[in-house]
Amino acid sequence: MNSEDNAILIFSKNPVEGEVKTRLIPEWGTEGALKIYKDILKKTIETVKQSDVSGIYLFCTPDLDNPFLKFCSLQYELKLELQQGNNLGERMANAIQSVLQQFANVVIIGSDCPELTCNDINLAFDKLNKKYDLVLGPSEDGGYYLIGMNGDYPDIFQGINWGSNNVLSMTRERIKLHHLNAYELEAKWDLDRPEDVHRYFRSRGS
Repeated sequence: MNSEDNAILIFSKNPVEGEVKTRLIPEWGTEGALKIYKDILKKTIETVKQSDVSGIYLFCTPDLDNPFLKFCSLQYELKLELQQGNNLGERMANAIQSVLQQFANVVIIGSDCPELTCNDINLAFDKLNKKYDLVLGPSEDGGYYLIGMNGDYPDIFQGINWGSNNVLSMTRERIKLHHLNAYELEAKWDLDRPEDVHRYFRSRGS
């Protein structure tokens, strides 16, 4: 696998107190929720830096002015880019389309999956370099923590109810409809709810 062919896109909201991980606020408060969000984002970046990838992008929303993301861009040598589109599907499709102009394989991840490893990322790119059009990393909540492509398939992101727990099943239907060959990674859990935070701390032994 040639790492020069591979780019990974980390999708992130700007970490602003009271606007991220809002389901954690009742138990952890706005400051606690923000700290957890930043912690998981940094862990995600550090995992990506260990993988076989050449281009690393941090796609953020709603703007490029967040001091923490600017710090991460400099500290970890990331390309800071703005998400473009009216919904998550449009933003992912546009990001993939733009980066595919420079790289053969593109993988998008969020910053919510503490279980993600560099081996998962390397396996995704390995499959994209072989016979698969797409790679999906299913999450336990009915969505996915990773999606990768070696071509521009914007239809995969259309007609999806992004706020539901049917994102994964609807995406599988779109893949089948367009006769694309997808490889699925091991299912993992996202950190979204208070019980997920306790699970995360247990996994770290803290």
